[in-house]
Amino acid sequence: MSDPFVRGLMAVAFVLNGLAFANGLAFATGYVLREVANSPSHLNRNPAPGAAMTRSLLLVALFTPAALLAADPPPKKLTADAVVKQWTPKLDKDEASIGRTGGSPKESPDVAGYTFQYTGMTLEEVWNFYAEKCGLEERYKEKNYLISTSTTKKGECVVSGRPVAGKSGGHGETMFLLKTAEYTVTVSFHLDPDGKTVQGSIAAVLK
Repeated sequence: MSDPFVRGLMAVAFVLNGLAFANGLAFATGYVLREVANSPSHLNRNPAPGAAMTRSLLLVALFTPAALLAADPPPKKLTADAVVKQWTPKLDKDEASIGRTGGSPKESPDVAGYTFQYTGMTLEEVWNFYAEKCGLEERYKEKNYLISTSTTKKGECVVSGRPVAGKSGGHGETMFLLKTAEYTVTVSFHLDPDGKTVQGSIAAVLK
């Protein structure tokens, strides 16, 4: 095997062969290598037409795996847990924190449910965050308890709020529900009596 061209290509091919294995191309590359090694024509400086074809096949085997490996990976499949994360407010305050309990069954990634506690966020901030997620134009008003069903740019939306029982007034439990082409999510929350914590629950189900 004195042909430098063939030896050089085979050295590179062995490296790419290992990388290409995950893409199901190892067999094809190995086959071409065996053909080159077993063919006496590779010693001829004026190779026969069959040897030229073998070299062409070897070049295809070399560069096809590299092109596939350089391609962008396929997008990850949406999960219910990912939807819940999308529906979790981003913290932009040093004193803010989020606590959650719950999860998504390993065998059923299309469903997820959590209870949560947002500390350091106002009820208005949380209310407006979920109104935005539902595509609503309405925003939080201290003495306005929104009850509506509508179709927004985000999907089919239901909102229901009620005041706190008694003379103190203020917002009690508020529920947002959104149905999209991919999932349905519902979140319910209220301000804790200490006035510093928003507590609630959220559930997501994929189509």
